[in-house]
Amino acid sequence: MTKNAPQQTNNGSSQAPVVVSHHRLLAILFLAIFISAISFYFFQKKSPTSSASQLPNIIFIIADDIGWSDYGFNHHPFISTPNIDELAHTGVVFNNAYAPNSICRPSLASIITGLYPAQHGITANTRVINVRRGEYDIGLPPYAKRMDELYTIPRALSKLGYRSLQAGKWWEEGYTNGGFDEGDKKPQGLFRHVTRMNVIGREGLQPIFDFIDNNKEKPFFIWYAPQMPHTPHNPPSAFLNNYLDKTTDINIAKYWGMVSWFDDTIGQIVAHLQTRGLRENTIIIYMSDNGVSLQSDIENTGSNEGKDSPYEMGVRTPIIFNWPTHWQPTQRDALISNIDIFPTLMELLKTPTGNLSGVSILSTITHGKSPERNHASVNHVLENYVVGEGYVDQGKEVFDNPRKFRWIRYQELPAQWKLIAHNNRKIELFNLTDDPNEQHNLADDISLSTTKELLLARLNDELPDKNQTFQQQ
Repeated sequence: MTKNAPQQTNNGSSQAPVVVSHHRLLAILFLAIFISAISFYFFQKKSPTSSASQLPNIIFIIADDIGWSDYGFNHHPFISTPNIDELAHTGVVFNNAYAPNSICRPSLASIITGLYPAQHGITANTRVINVRRGEYDIGLPPYAKRMDELYTIPRALSKLGYRSLQAGKWWEEGYTNGGFDEGDKKPQGLFRHVTRMNVIGREGLQPIFDFIDNNKEKPFFIWYAPQMPHTPHNPPSAFLNNYLDKTTDINIAKYWGMVSWFDDTIGQIVAHLQTRGLRENTIIIYMSDNGVSLQSDIENTGSNEGKDSPYEMGVRTPIIFNWPTHWQPTQRDALISNIDIFPTLMELLKTPTGNLSGVSILSTITHGKSPERNHASVNHVLENYVVGEGYVDQGKEVFDNPRKFRWIRYQELPAQWKLIAHNNRKIELFNLTDDPNEQHNLADDISLSTTKELLLARLNDELPDKNQTFQQQ
């Protein structure tokens, strides 16, 4: 049979073969692609959040007043923290992580803005009324007014379709002042802590559970910052009794019990995510706002210089990034700051950050690459460093509130350097590799003069001796 011969059909009749021309095939293919493109376009137009459901949920867990080593995963001899340990064992742990300020309010403001206190203007824990500058309006002090103007994590995430919840410590008046969609209600009157921040965690987690359940079909951001293990140290007996035979100091036992109580609340949140099938697509970032506040706890810290100081027990905190099936469990030695979290999330979500002082450490999380922090103008190249500052904290604004100290931590293996510049011009220099409790000041060691000058130059370039002016984003 030749190629074009008639074909026999089932009923015996003959039929010519159907021949589709090359041009017709191209036309049909083009039409199919066109129809698919138009359908996709209109689908996207009708469903602007269709891709938002694939975005990861994000939960910040921010401890309040805890020593950087007070965890089971950091080998504390007595404290039990199985839930934080699980986040560490299945996540990316930065043990050389820091808060740029060692008291609560400035540190929390730095987390949410990616800026140093000298930049966002929140340098003290007190409410500020500065009539002289004409910045005080009834009900909204200047600090809170600034937060209302700043670019924050909730505001950035809102543009991507996220819903956000503030639960716990939040000093800047109402939750909407930081860009949150929901949060703790502001009580009546002028209080130092302007939300019922000591309730969440201590009296259950129902607001968080309800928020998760109401947003299962949307990406969400939760700011869980309970006043734990912060005072009052009043852990339930189920937690306190575990430590009564571990120390002769009841105050230390209560603090340790508070750490375990706080850890238990984290386990409840993780369990709720798992029950709802949300754990694998939820990023949990754990940190503390500052160091331990139990000043007499020499047994626990090795030093009585804790909160509100530039020393390790005041500013150091582990930061854990945990995202199941996405980030492989590991330990990172790189120095990072809590101001780096904001730009890191924005790089992950492929969103511009604007003018932030923090830097993205996404490649450090995923591949161990050293953070590229050397964006200042000094000629000396130092990359693996972090800086911080502390203020007199007398209720003054950043323009009137003098610094007490500035500090820089620099890693030059095997040495781990820490330089502190006090407001009285006193300089302290410690090699934390040999002196982790900062007991031996090496600032007068002539052989280290080059190291001291290099660190001071970088510190002055990153945090100038004079306060920076407020930068609106």
